[in-house]
Amino acid sequence: PADREGLAEESSSLSYDDLEVLIVDDNTINLRIGSAVVKRLGCKKIDIAGGGEEAIALMSRKTYDIVFMDCQMPEVDGFEATRRIRNGDAGEASAKSVIVAMTAMAVSGDRQKCLDSGMNDYATKPINPEIIADIVRKWCHAGTT
Repeated sequence: PADREGLAEESSSLSYDDLEVLIVDDNTINLRIGSAVVKRLGCKKIDIAGGGEEAIALMSRKTYDIVFMDCQMPEVDGFEATRRIRNGDAGEASAKSVIVAMTAMAVSGDRQKCLDSGMNDYATKPINPEIIADIVRKWCHAGTT
C-alpha cells in the first residue's frame, strides 16, 4: 500500500541512525514488532528490555534518546519504572530521556495516567508504524536531539 511506501521513502531521507532507542515490553512478540518498526525508520541503535527493572538497569549504563515503555508488566510496571527513572534511579541524563507509553490501555483517562507518571507521549497497541514514525519525528527531530 501507498502508506508503507511513503514510510519507506521518508525513512531513507531522514537520518535516525544515531538515535539510541530502548523498547521495553514483557512480550517478546511486541519487542520484535517494536524493533522492526523503529528499524524501518532507519534507527540502528536499538536495545530491548523485558521489564521495568531491566530498563532501569540499562538506562543507568546508557542514555537513550527515546524509550518505548509498556505500561503493564509484572514486577516493575511501566508507570513505576518511569517514576523511578524520572527520580534519578537510572542517572541524571536518563531522567531526561523521552519515554513513550506503548500500551493496550485505550480507555478514557489512560493517556493522562501515562503523562501523569512522567511519560512524554502515548501510543496504543497494536503498534501502528505511522504513529511510531510521527512520535519519533516529534521527539527526536530527524536525529538531532
